[in-house]
Amino acid sequence: MFDIWKPEIFHGRRKEKNFFEGWYFKVVDHSEKNACAVIPGVSITGDPSKSHAFVMFLDARAQRMRYFRYPLDELKASDKKFELSIGGSFFSSERMNLTLGQGRGLITARISFKGTYPWPVKLLSPG
Repeated sequence: MFDIWKPEIFHGRRKEKNFFEGWYFKVVDHSEKNACAVIPGVSITGDPSKSHAFVMFLDARAQRMRYFRYPLDELKASDKKFELSIGGSFFSSERMNLTLGQGRGLITARISFKGTYPWPVKLLSPG
């Protein structure tokens, strides 16, 4: 019940169907010539064979999107704060470590965040 005051944490722990949650990261380099978006998330349906975790990677410069699908058991999330792992990738408010794909299509990154702004939570507008 009190999870509405923590919009950044994973809310699907006891969900069995009709649940979707994702987190959006926009990353721009210092030159502002390269930008990407990374969206880790989870889709839980009534059909366990369709339920999955995912990481979506969008490259703004190349105008290309890639979708990496993982079994639900590869999603590990904290109940206390925003920390989650999907496959070989890790996401938190402080950093993002990506390992997506393999071979020539491999995407890896180690990014630290400073000066971030959390989603505003107010009495009449919880998470």
